[in-house]
Amino acid sequence: IHCAAAAGNLEAVDRLLRLGGADVNASTSQGDQFNEVTPFMCAAQAGTPECIDRLLAAGAVVNSYDVLMCAARAGNPECIDRLLAARADVNSCDLLGGDTPLMAAAQAGNAKCVDRLLAAGADVAVYDTVGRSALILAAGAGHLDCVNRLLARGADVNA
Repeated sequence: IHCAAAAGNLEAVDRLLRLGGADVNASTSQGDQFNEVTPFMCAAQAGTPECIDRLLAAGAVVNSYDVLMCAARAGNPECIDRLLAARADVNSCDLLGGDTPLMAAAQAGNAKCVDRLLAAGADVAVYDTVGRSALILAAGAGHLDCVNRLLARGADVNA
């Protein structure tokens, strides 16, 4: 189901769910929680909102950091909308570095994703484990459109 979700192959996803009873929360990694990949993450990365819908309906766990982060980093605003509608935590953070979906979207220059996350209440005053904010990451990557959006929402240029 991972490959079908990554390819956005709705027919295959539907068939695997219907006939095979595929586990939508299955991980591809054994014992290493930082490298686990689920079908849900594959769909978010691929940018297939319809696949997100199918996996949600089949019981995919929405409130994990990785799913929203994958959609934000990949620049998939429609997937972000679906995940937020399913109550994904807009301020979830990475266990290792403290990154948030807003940081990922800003650093990647995904302005539409930044807009969606800010509208959902993403906190512009969060810092990762080395003291970087979404504003610092966007500025460092040269994404002026994201910088402007973050400043408009109160990001502190002096922090």
